[in-house]
Amino acid sequence: MSSHVFHDQHGIPHISADSLGALAFAQGAEQATSRPAQLELERLRSEGRTAERVGPAGLEWDRFARQARIDAIAQRAYDVLDAETQEFLVAFTDGINATLRERRWMPWSPCGVFLVQQIHFGSFPSKLWRQAIADRLGTDGLRAISVAPPTVSGSNAYAVTGARTASGAPIIAGDPHRIFEAPNVYLQTHLSCPEFDVVGFCFPGVPGVQHFAHTGSVAWGLTNAMGDYQDLYAEELRRTPTGGVEALGPDGWEAAESFVEEIRVRGELGFGDDDDEDWPDDHWPEDENDDSDRPSEVEVIVTARGPVVFGGVDSEPLPCGARALSLRTASHDLGDLGFAALLPLLRAKKVADVEAAIGHWVEPVNNWVIADTEGTVVHRVAGRVPERHIDNLFGVVPASSSEHQWTGWATLPVVRPGETGRVVSANDRATEEFSVVASHFAASWRADRIRELLDAAGPLTATDAITPLLDARQLGGESLLAAVAETTGLGEGATELQQVLAGWDREMSVDGLGAAAFTALRSEFTDRLCAHPVLATLADDLADGTAYGALYRPWLALATRVGQSLPKLLEHATSIGIDVGALLRESLEAVAAAVETAGGHTSWGERHRFTPLTGAAQFGLPDEPLAVSGEPLPGDMDSVAAMSWVPGSDLCVRGPVARFVWDLADRAQSRWAVPLGAHEAPDSPHRTDQFAAWHTGALLQLTPDQEP
Repeated sequence: MSSHVFHDQHGIPHISADSLGALAFAQGAEQATSRPAQLELERLRSEGRTAERVGPAGLEWDRFARQARIDAIAQRAYDVLDAETQEFLVAFTDGINATLRERRWMPWSPCGVFLVQQIHFGSFPSKLWRQAIADRLGTDGLRAISVAPPTVSGSNAYAVTGARTASGAPIIAGDPHRIFEAPNVYLQTHLSCPEFDVVGFCFPGVPGVQHFAHTGSVAWGLTNAMGDYQDLYAEELRRTPTGGVEALGPDGWEAAESFVEEIRVRGELGFGDDDDEDWPDDHWPEDENDDSDRPSEVEVIVTARGPVVFGGVDSEPLPCGARALSLRTASHDLGDLGFAALLPLLRAKKVADVEAAIGHWVEPVNNWVIADTEGTVVHRVAGRVPERHIDNLFGVVPASSSEHQWTGWATLPVVRPGETGRVVSANDRATEEFSVVASHFAASWRADRIRELLDAAGPLTATDAITPLLDARQLGGESLLAAVAETTGLGEGATELQQVLAGWDREMSVDGLGAAAFTALRSEFTDRLCAHPVLATLADDLADGTAYGALYRPWLALATRVGQSLPKLLEHATSIGIDVGALLRESLEAVAAAVETAGGHTSWGERHRFTPLTGAAQFGLPDEPLAVSGEPLPGDMDSVAAMSWVPGSDLCVRGPVARFVWDLADRAQSRWAVPLGAHEAPDSPHRTDQFAAWHTGALLQLTPDQEP
């Protein structure tokens, strides 16, 4: 068996081999060469062993990973695979191990790495928030404050039929949104062997291509479907005389699996001083606050619903009132992560082949936008969504209740272009049939805007198809701007600010003074809403996102949720006792005074800057910024170019982690780019060399058949 790898001018690997096994081995070896530190960190995440590398900063993640049984699910998911897919994973991990010169990677490690990337893309963290709002503010609070997941929306994907393109063949364009990570969370790759020739994006640590690819005759992209396939159950637990654990289920007390695991921590009892000299990355900082003197222990409990991920037998009551919460997921229930789709996707020749392949998909539940050279275009939701009581979708439900158990799997919707010649997905409720997917979706602003831009455009080409996804118009601020226009009794400076906003074109451009004025007001208004006694009490109860652990701050931080909820609060705040008119007037006056003190408005780009997180930074540890860190970015969380605003800071830590255009007329004319580059090494010319192409939308042309 033989293989060959060449790297194009941007360091993107093009891997060819004379067999499937040789190709998988070469892909693993290539990833271990270009992303060794990233691979090892993701493997440690999946095994719940990051504290061995980063010290106490990794303990919270490791406890969750052990309790959620990530590595155990990965092993079960590997065991249920067909022999050929198992061999594919073995060859891939052999390639990694041969390159790293250690047998750290097991055949199921890619399954665990994949689950690490997806487990928080589900609905369960938002159910903590929904329950908190319902408990404290009731139905009125649920109307006034958004309960949709704040961290999974932003992605866009569309496909148009040949009737809308210059070539007469379909085009797909997309931009998945996640946290900006350094190195990139997605890795561009080109894989070819006698069976197939595919270009696309993969997760480092996972073989093949998963989410975005072009096989030459069929292509696809996707967005998160906001699927509700995770439930939280309030468990009543007790210890048995023999030291075991029982849980109260629908039929009474039942045995639960329980055991204690030890988490080794770097710096404790000398561990880490000599054990990791062969790590591929030596820049990880020590934690100066490490005063631990023994390894940490975690009790793992698994009930009939799933693993306990919050609380335990002897825990104090959680904010929801329960002492323990178990997490039920499709992957744990089935012992499957959908990896049976990997090889069929690589071998796909037409839309029907992709649809058949994603019949194996489990989680996350995704919108798949697919097109082929025969002219077929479709938007299909794939994954496993359980059928159960509607209360399960809105918060924590009792484990002992029979009516809250799962009863089957939902049939998921399909959307076809029809006379419009297009399908568009932006985490929205595309049709009424999507009610079986979830109860909460992203607002339709982005999807509607993309449709508007496509309908106004001429015949699309591979070069200009990305343009609709670069749109930086503010789409969610109309209600706030309308309320500003109606505010009376303002001072001179606030009246001037009111006039600036009235004349603003809604563009979130980097040089836009109107954009900066709008966001300054939005921030001030958000802060004042959070300080109101009705909502400040909520923040106290949840410890501003840390009551369930700092890991859940993005879902539970009050400022994030209030900033996301402004349109709803402007309409419904009076029902929960908040006078938004008075707070808005105060906010206008405060921003006007701040502008006068500063000597004028700043531009949006001076405040809204690219902030990718390195592996160390993701654990709250210091690290050196990249060369492109701090570059100004257009857009906003409510734009198609959803560069997310984080309340309390205008730094942009979330946005499109890839941009691509798949041309079904000529694959070589396709385009792609990632925010940074193909290599992780600080001295590599390909660490950040795609930033300009990604930033401007002048994407890199895909020429996979040409060796430089």
